[in-house]
Amino acid sequence: FQAHSFMLRARSPYFRRTLSKDWARKEAETLVFKKTNISPEIFELILKYLYTSVVELDLESGENILSLLVAADELEIHELINHAQDNLIIKKLTWIQQNLVKVMHTVYLHESFKKLNEHCLKTISEEPHMIFKSGDFLTLEESMLVSLLKRDDLAMDEIEIWNSIIRWGIRNTSNLGNQPISKWTPQNFEALEKTLHQCIPLIRYSAISS
Repeated sequence: FQAHSFMLRARSPYFRRTLSKDWARKEAETLVFKKTNISPEIFELILKYLYTSVVELDLESGENILSLLVAADELEIHELINHAQDNLIIKKLTWIQQNLVKVMHTVYLHESFKKLNEHCLKTISEEPHMIFKSGDFLTLEESMLVSLLKRDDLAMDEIEIWNSIIRWGIRNTSNLGNQPISKWTPQNFEALEKTLHQCIPLIRYSAISS
């Protein structure tokens, strides 16, 4: 892509830093800047926004908008972050619900996605099955799982939460998923306890009926 460096610098603190003589390579009178972690499709949307302050997202996929959010955060384009979050929450509600774990993984890594984070937490609070019964639940990072278990507003039976935690623990403990529980050794149970060490104290055992 070709763009005017003064425009990029004016709209993005990131470009003000990186388009300096110390960061970008110069060929003839042109500064050459490579950003291989942002796809051409997403960078084209960013350039359009930087030049016009407008970008049409209604026809973009939820996946693309999430990628745009990550890129806008890295490039410090704060207005675009707000716009993309609003579009996801209003226009891509079903996509978020279907990809809740993926969205939460992304939100967890980016503090500036506060609107999206609040929306996801509200969704999980009201419909925790969307994440606990999701096929992607077993890929959830431990720190994210712990933060969910610390909440006291999950509309879900504690026994279901417990069963989900056990499934997560088995999946994330080496070799446990390859054999039936009836054949586990004491060492297998110890390994599972180690995996679930941060989670076990957060289960409300008094809410589990016998």
